[in-house]
Amino acid sequence: MRFEDIYKSNYVAGYITEAASNKEPFMGEAFFPNDRTVGLSIDWLRQTLGVNVMLNVSNFDAQPKIRTREGFKTENTEMAFFRESMHVRERDMLMLAMAESQNNPYVRQAMAHAYDDVSKLVDAADIAIESMRMQLLATDAGTPKISLGTVDNTIYTYNYDPDGTWKSGHYASMTGTSAWDKPDTATPLDDINNAKRALRKLGFTPVYALMNSNTFNYLLKSAQIKAAIVNASGTAVTYVNEANVKEAFRQNTGLTILLYDKVYKDYMGTEQQFYPDDMVTILGSDRVGTTWFGTTPEERTLIGNPATDITVLDRGVAITVTPEPGPPVKILTTVSQLAIPSYEGMDGVYVLNVNGD
Repeated sequence: MRFEDIYKSNYVAGYITEAASNKEPFMGEAFFPNDRTVGLSIDWLRQTLGVNVMLNVSNFDAQPKIRTREGFKTENTEMAFFRESMHVRERDMLMLAMAESQNNPYVRQAMAHAYDDVSKLVDAADIAIESMRMQLLATDAGTPKISLGTVDNTIYTYNYDPDGTWKSGHYASMTGTSAWDKPDTATPLDDINNAKRALRKLGFTPVYALMNSNTFNYLLKSAQIKAAIVNASGTAVTYVNEANVKEAFRQNTGLTILLYDKVYKDYMGTEQQFYPDDMVTILGSDRVGTTWFGTTPEERTLIGNPATDITVLDRGVAITVTPEPGPPVKILTTVSQLAIPSYEGMDGVYVLNVNGD
């Protein structure tokens, strides 16, 4: 029995799909659902709805005035390409050679090890996507952009607001005594409601306030939040819990808090949060963009090649399995994706840097 006879890309894909059902979901996919396209770049329509203009007055028997079509702006973004490989080594193949059938425990042990390696690559592909989505939702100094670092310190940047027009109406920074880490003087409910009103003036309906638990802890200590709880209960409080604060926040802003604390490791092995500290993103319940997956070089050129085994996951991640005769004998497994989020609904999003000092 040869290792490659049962180590197939479709088996690997099936294992990964099954394992993914047990892990914590990525929140960004709810606001940037996955879709597929052909090519290296995408064109997307940015909503700029705003407040409508009243209908023009006209004379009888006169030609109507032609209104300029507004509300959408076409944007073009080239996709980011990701690719990485791992080897199934000779030790794994020797373990398989000791087995007489696929029911032998040696096979299960070898395959579990090999599948786990590839699962890490596919999970890493998903991490790259979620990082991009969260960089857009928690903007860097008010500029919605994506920065992708590599192991050789190359930085790729995608700027979604090159002229700065989005920042002027969708971003605010709390500094000095207004910063949320100043519990006695900060007014987080006012800050949220100001941002909410800005979005409502543009015709959008905010629903959620996205933050992580470190930022939420500012609300637990906030004098304004405690005063709001006093007003609701009629009794003074010195200690509040998470449920109290979430309810007071909802009653006074109309928004539901979403806490997102999922973490990952960057290229340097340092643990990072998908959603950073000191940021709050206000947005509605609808999608704000799309996570687009293109056709990878592997999918475009290798499908049908008898020397290569390739399976493409439904979202567009390609898994390629290629035996190498060596020496040493190896099976090279490559995971690749071509992807980028679009941000059609960015004008329905408002971002606060609550500790801008």
